[in-house]
Amino acid sequence: EFMFISREEFIADLERFQTCFLVAESNGSLVGDINGSVRLSQGLAVIPEQEPYLEIENIFVKPDFRNRHVGGELMERLIEVAAQNGIQRFLVATVSKDMERVLKFYRRYGFKPWYVQMVK
Repeated sequence: EFMFISREEFIADLERFQTCFLVAESNGSLVGDINGSVRLSQGLAVIPEQEPYLEIENIFVKPDFRNRHVGGELMERLIEVAAQNGIQRFLVATVSKDMERVLKFYRRYGFKPWYVQMVK
């Protein structure tokens, strides 16, 4: 189930993520987006203290455009933009019923699991 946001919420997101907000379009229509925030590590076990990293907060691709590498292109471009700005580290958290698919996606871009929480 997907939630759509209002125009005002979308504009607020654009203002919040202006340097880390990318969109994908097809024929003039928005088909996907990715955004995140640059943070300074407070000494995470996997990122040294004071090292900048990009925390990916959202990646979304409209259902009709999934499995067409739209999400992958967004991820590749985000990594490229971050590298151009001296950021080499990334952090992402996800909640999904299809965790294997999600892990496969992120592993494709060099991500490794660091923290796992399980439920039964």
